[in-house]
Amino acid sequence: MTDRTHPAGGRILPIVLSRAVATVGRIFGVLREPELGAPWFADWVSDVGNFITFVAPAVYVHDLTGSATAVGFALALTEAPRFLIGPFGGLLADRMDRRGS
Repeated sequence: MTDRTHPAGGRILPIVLSRAVATVGRIFGVLREPELGAPWFADWVSDVGNFITFVAPAVYVHDLTGSATAVGFALALTEAPRFLIGPFGGLLADRMDRRGS
């Protein structure tokens, strides 16, 4: 097949991939700077920990009960403080003086 008859154009895919790799390299190249890379890595580690903290109780409850309903109830209970206390925190923050007096 020649380049004209190939649906993808023959040589187009390697060019697109090389541009994509170069773009990703430019974007993430910023992380080589310690001032940006270290906090980004710390945030990533924190996100992994948050994910594990979210998933572990669900796995544990499923191992104990074998019930999807119990897993859903357990996950709802872990989010309940945000839904119950969050609006009051927002109300308090709105009523506080922001000028720091």
